[in-house]
Amino acid sequence: MTTPTVVTTWIHQRPEGRYATEPSLALDHDGQAWLAWTERAPHTEGGRESIVVARLGAPDTMERWGAVEATCASSEGSIATWPVLTAGSDHLRLTWIELSSTRAEGARLITRDLTGEGQPHELDRADSIRDVTAMAAAGATWIAFARSHGDAHTIDVIRLSDDPGAAPLHVSLDRSTDALRQRPTIAPQPDGGAQVLWESYASGAIQLRGASIDQGGEVVERGPWGEPGSFNQSPALALRGGEPWVAWTSDRRPDHPDLARRVRLARWSQRQLKAPESDPPGVDLEAKGEDQSLEFPAAAGMPGGGIWIVARASHNYRLLTFHGDRWGEPLELGDVLWGCRGTRIEVTPLGEGDALITCHDRRGLTVRRVQAQDHWSAPPEPLEAIPDARVTATHPPGARPEWDSPGGRLGAFWGDIHFHSAHSDGVGTVSEAYVRCRDRYGYDFACLTDHDGFIGRRVTDAVWRRMVDVAEHFDRPAEGFATLIGVEYTGLRYPGPGHKCLYFDGPDAPLVCRRDGLEPPEALLARVRELGGIAIPHHVGWLGGDPEHHDPEVQPCWEMCSTHGQYEAEVSEPDAPPIGYREGLEEHREALRGHFMRRQLEAGRVFGFVGGSDGHGLLWHHGISRKRDSHRTGLTGVWLPELSRAAIMAAIRARRTWGTSGARMALAFLIDGAAMGSVIAAAPPATSRVEIVCDAGAPLRELAVLGSTSEGVRVLHRVEEAEGALRWRGAVPIPGVEGPGRCVYVRAVREDDEVAWASPVFWRP
Repeated sequence: MTTPTVVTTWIHQRPEGRYATEPSLALDHDGQAWLAWTERAPHTEGGRESIVVARLGAPDTMERWGAVEATCASSEGSIATWPVLTAGSDHLRLTWIELSSTRAEGARLITRDLTGEGQPHELDRADSIRDVTAMAAAGATWIAFARSHGDAHTIDVIRLSDDPGAAPLHVSLDRSTDALRQRPTIAPQPDGGAQVLWESYASGAIQLRGASIDQGGEVVERGPWGEPGSFNQSPALALRGGEPWVAWTSDRRPDHPDLARRVRLARWSQRQLKAPESDPPGVDLEAKGEDQSLEFPAAAGMPGGGIWIVARASHNYRLLTFHGDRWGEPLELGDVLWGCRGTRIEVTPLGEGDALITCHDRRGLTVRRVQAQDHWSAPPEPLEAIPDARVTATHPPGARPEWDSPGGRLGAFWGDIHFHSAHSDGVGTVSEAYVRCRDRYGYDFACLTDHDGFIGRRVTDAVWRRMVDVAEHFDRPAEGFATLIGVEYTGLRYPGPGHKCLYFDGPDAPLVCRRDGLEPPEALLARVRELGGIAIPHHVGWLGGDPEHHDPEVQPCWEMCSTHGQYEAEVSEPDAPPIGYREGLEEHREALRGHFMRRQLEAGRVFGFVGGSDGHGLLWHHGISRKRDSHRTGLTGVWLPELSRAAIMAAIRARRTWGTSGARMALAFLIDGAAMGSVIAAAPPATSRVEIVCDAGAPLRELAVLGSTSEGVRVLHRVEEAEGALRWRGAVPIPGVEGPGRCVYVRAVREDDEVAWASPVFWRP
């Protein structure tokens, strides 16, 4: 077999300030290539998001730019997104989603025939519509999409006949529970019907389900499939010799789920999925570098009898070929470079061994023509059945530590409020992120904080709506899990504002993005204050914390620890914690030495401590993390009367928080009756009464009270013979120190070097 090669690459760039994403390509009946995409105008022009369609020409002579033939703008204040092009025998159809200006007004599914004077036509309306896919086959266009309305989440399919007098057919699939259904894929059946496959969420797992639909609307549902406890996502159907095959992403290793994910391929045979015994070559599930995993596959049956699968690695795209029931060598479709890439890929076969591959990489919308002429046959590889899925139990809750605070008895709750998905420079879907936090890690709350804009990609209003909708779906505190609404503002390194995670009280908050005129730090903080949100600087010793603009009301806490390490103090300082910080920090340590937490406390700034993993779904976070699972490197702890989003936000504002290096450690303290996070309007006494509550979950090596001294922040007292769970009371001398930075905080260090930091108490006479 000849390894496929990239013959030509077209990079469809847009004018300065215009952002293009979500490409869809189709070949019309004359063989002309058409490209549709979502385009966001600059903020100076209102930032409107519309659908643009361009004719690129024949594949042999495609134009780099293409002539814009149509712009499907949303109605005033609405958002147009996720276009899908389909080409029938005599028409070209565009289908897209229109989001209303507010979440309460929901979304519409719109279609338009581009070959004539056809006007946009509404196909459906619901609270949420997403993940549209479509095909033209047997005199009709079939459209599948994920639909949510109230507590009902379904996969819906609409059949539009080419006969204008025929009524549309509309069926809803998988209506049995209120769990999410997402990312359908569709392919034709020999009888003129359709086969549909999708991902379905269950407790502790993400499964594959399928259905066959005939032309009259009769449905036979299949599945679910998937190994117990595994995440099976993003199915893609392809026909080979009339038989349906499905490619999908799985995080299942031979004996357990994992962070790294791979592409699997199986033949859909009646009630079973049957997969080859071997995986595609060239996928290292223990890779530590920048390029890891494979996800979001697109698949196509090729005229020569093979199947081509294009999947997104964390920082590249890769073509996998399956021919003669054996895998070929993979083809890298670009250079491995850190950056953001799209989640949508299309493979459009042209002829014997040729295909167009469409995606959004860090350079822009990209169409590649890939060619491979010669194929070899091999003895068929045995196919083994994928097991029917079984629901697994969620992470069992443990006994919850309690603290008798001055305001009453509170419970300890933990969550990760800083991590990423494939919508920025991470991997994985938005929904998967919350399932992982809730069911695998057993957290009480979580918040996805994708970058607002970073290296080739930005969060659009449509993506922000999806992030918010998914967070709302998983916000079920009565069932033991809550979510926050957040995004990461990605500012320039100091003297710029650095990176800050932004959090808002409710789902109606608009997207806050640096590229929308908020580059100056004072503009950012003013906008967050206007929206009633909060901002939390992070990895401050690496990119800076912008201390000159610190506002304790808008920035009540700073992130102490993440996959980048700890930023309490430089490791060479006396009484430094046992954890280091991001490798390579030495290159700019001099400029940012004053941004570590101790220096900021000594300068008189008031803030509490939180933790967050900053996980991107990468093993060892491409070599800089101290843990293999980079999502287990930082946690925020909060003391709450009960679990809710409002209570978590109130605790962060009150600095009733602690940060950990990833372990579920509980830590609280009082000093002279004032709780952690308090500001005491008096000078500190010579000696203070300190009460500490600590439940470390494992043996302690150190429990220490740290505070201001004439030499900077140092250990004031170490608790002797500290055990893993204790309540300690004692007198601690408070050195008399001139200057604004008078404070005390508590740090616990376990024997395994896991650390927790409780927010300080401040004296401000």
